[in-house]
Amino acid sequence: MLEYLFPGGKHHVFTASFDDGKDADRRLVEIFNRYSIKATFNLASGWLNRDGFVTSDEVSSLYKGHEISSHTVHHPDLTDLSTADMIKEIVDDVYNLEKLCGYPVRGFALPGGDRNPLVDSVVKMCCMRYSRTGHMSGSYAMPGDFGRWNPGCHQSEAMPMVDAFVEAQKYPNRHKMLYIMGHSYEFPRDNSWDYIEEICKKVSFFEDTWYATNIEIYDYYMAQRSLQTTSDNRYIHNPTFTDVWVKVDGEIIEIKAGQTVIL
Repeated sequence: MLEYLFPGGKHHVFTASFDDGKDADRRLVEIFNRYSIKATFNLASGWLNRDGFVTSDEVSSLYKGHEISSHTVHHPDLTDLSTADMIKEIVDDVYNLEKLCGYPVRGFALPGGDRNPLVDSVVKMCCMRYSRTGHMSGSYAMPGDFGRWNPGCHQSEAMPMVDAFVEAQKYPNRHKMLYIMGHSYEFPRDNSWDYIEEICKKVSFFEDTWYATNIEIYDYYMAQRSLQTTSDNRYIHNPTFTDVWVKVDGEIIEIKAGQTVIL
């Protein structure tokens, strides 16, 4: 039986996603960096440089090592907009952010979390590889549809899922993805900086956990699902440019980019 694993043959993954680009991101990034945790930061470019928000000049350096994702230019409820206005909000935001970060912006977080079938189709039309919603799944599973990626929990209610995730480290056969979302401004507002630091202490530095941004998870998942096996399951081929890990009958196998191996 073939079992998919994360990079390095790991069984678990941790990721986080924070919206809006408020100035509290500075302290949050510092905490994440201290614990070697990666996160995705969803920026509305029209809010940059405003009072209470990060500046465009610091975007590249502040979020280095993390992912910058689109959140539209002005943070409108997309369900209220025409198709043309939705496209403009997304495409202009991506263009603005790419000029600041210097790499392709391929992820998207729905402003307000609201969506409908038209919004879903427009987001895909704008070449966003994933679209994070505001609906909490309460699950540790990988998304069935990256176009409607529901995070596991909101930051304010994360501790029960964090504790279960930590417990799962003892059991390599229990694959879990812990995905926390929220807003950095909630920490000073709720006087809860100690709370997020406690979460980071609990989830960090596990040997069997991959710490990844949203787009890294998407890219690896796509490579993983591109593996090709022969009809007798004896050979497996990796046609992608990404090294992939699997487990077969209890043995962890690395399948390098472009490689075919005997199982």
